[in-house]
Amino acid sequence: MSGGGKGGGSTSKTEIPSWVEEPSKRNLRRAEVMQQLDYMPYIGGDVATPTATGEAVKDNIINQADAFGFITPKDRNEGLLPVQDIGGVRGYSAFPLFEQARMEFEQRDPNQARIRGLLFGDADPADSGVVDPKDDMLKKYQNNARGLS
Repeated sequence: MSGGGKGGGSTSKTEIPSWVEEPSKRNLRRAEVMQQLDYMPYIGGDVATPTATGEAVKDNIINQADAFGFITPKDRNEGLLPVQDIGGVRGYSAFPLFEQARMEFEQRDPNQARIRGLLFGDADPADSGVVDPKDDMLKKYQNNARGLS
């Protein structure tokens, strides 16, 4: 007959080495701070504008076309973004479009904009003054992230 396994049990324990523990805690604290930062768009120029010589060439071509009766644009910069001087370099930047889209988002959906602000800012959802299931979920999320559960 067989004996049935009545042997002793074994237990294993995994520990984080002390040389890893403190740097890991520091990194987690840094991550908590970093998650509060909102998206940081590039603010500088995205595309350089033509030089003064390039502008003169464009003007000459438009003037020649006009002299021969071709249809020419009324505004020579029609459809272009405003030219910006960025540290002595002339260029076009998409940042004003980003800001415009962000402001339009805040006007169209202020509740979502507020929740986004709570996620990426250091505001406390409890201070929002609005009792809303979304805020309760957000508060639980932020407390868990801060280790306050």
